[in-house]
Amino acid sequence: MKITRVQAIVIVVIGFAIVGVGYWYMTTAVAPEKITWYAAMLDDEWELYKPLVDEFTRETGIRVEVKLYGGAWGELSENLKAEVEAGRGIADVVTIDDFAVTTTRDYVYDLTDEVEAWGEWDDLYADKKRLGVFEEQIYFIPWRADALTMYVNTEKLAEHGLEPPETMENLLTVARTLYESEGIGRVGMKAKKYEGLTCEVAIFIKAYGGDYLKFNSEPNVNAFEFLQDLGDYLHPDSKTWDEGTIPNSISGEEIYVNFNWPYQATILEEEGLTGKINAFPTPVGPIGRGTTVGGGFLAISKVAPHKNLAWEFVKFLASKRGQGLQLQHIGWLPVRDDAWDHLQEVDPGKYTLLMPYRQTLRSALARPAIANYSELTELWQDAFWEIVWEGENVGATLDNYQAIWESG
Repeated sequence: MKITRVQAIVIVVIGFAIVGVGYWYMTTAVAPEKITWYAAMLDDEWELYKPLVDEFTRETGIRVEVKLYGGAWGELSENLKAEVEAGRGIADVVTIDDFAVTTTRDYVYDLTDEVEAWGEWDDLYADKKRLGVFEEQIYFIPWRADALTMYVNTEKLAEHGLEPPETMENLLTVARTLYESEGIGRVGMKAKKYEGLTCEVAIFIKAYGGDYLKFNSEPNVNAFEFLQDLGDYLHPDSKTWDEGTIPNSISGEEIYVNFNWPYQATILEEEGLTGKINAFPTPVGPIGRGTTVGGGFLAISKVAPHKNLAWEFVKFLASKRGQGLQLQHIGWLPVRDDAWDHLQEVDPGKYTLLMPYRQTLRSALARPAIANYSELTELWQDAFWEIVWEGENVGATLDNYQAIWESG
């Protein structure tokens, strides 16, 4: 049977149509859109975080391939830089440490236009998000908001007729009363010379209206005069305590009051001590409460293969829903206040456990993201030791450290 010229043309056209449909099916119907996320997250953290990413995929159809870096924030940043300098890369979204924003800004997209169209920037905690802004341009979107709050053994305080301290003056009264009653300090701080001490200092200087960059400002002087008074009644082992050791000290009733990160609430719950030892907002000073804030940022690589899809993911993680799910599944504090409402709805018990952090986070003081931060934090630790442990004059000591800082 002979095929006419017209029939041959029809067959060719149909063939091309089949190929075209097949290509569309393979690229659109079978192969869903995918992005890659370089995440500073441990394996066990990822297991808790994964339901959040799965929810994003269900809602958008965008798959997320995650490369975990554990706690190696520096390695992640270096890999980002290498990809950008090579002109092509794998990462779409990256997590960036608070202190790396200044050194990675040139390797990520300016998201100012996207943020303005998003319309939720104003809902994020002010002191957290300001670290992601350079010359009024937005490069980094807050991801987590690690913060400190106060823990109190209410039963032990009640034995002395004391309530959890609501103000700084209450805190001093509690510390003095416990010291005089028991002959040893029962208020503890993470006050060995390390980064955790600099974080703890934020509770006090923020409550008095100070900041990290002017050692001898009047608010900072007032805060350290208070800390020097408080130091007389602190547990002496505060000089040795850090995040890893102080939870055992309050669980074992060496101390009855301390300040710590959210994981301490989980430890107390696991030990069956919730109800006896509870979290409370940090004490109010002349200006308000105070705490530090950290946790990292989200950014989009300058050579992201899928910039628009990456922005959809970043938006989701920073949204009220995304931050609420993050708080629900892994307990990481949100970067916006309205996310707490989600936890209150789905898990009232967990909300009650962590709610003091909500109140405290509204008064956060971020550590400055500056190139020579390592020098700054060491100076604050030295100043604390000289004033609180060694009893040096507050004003003269802070004048001296301001001079050292300015000369550096």
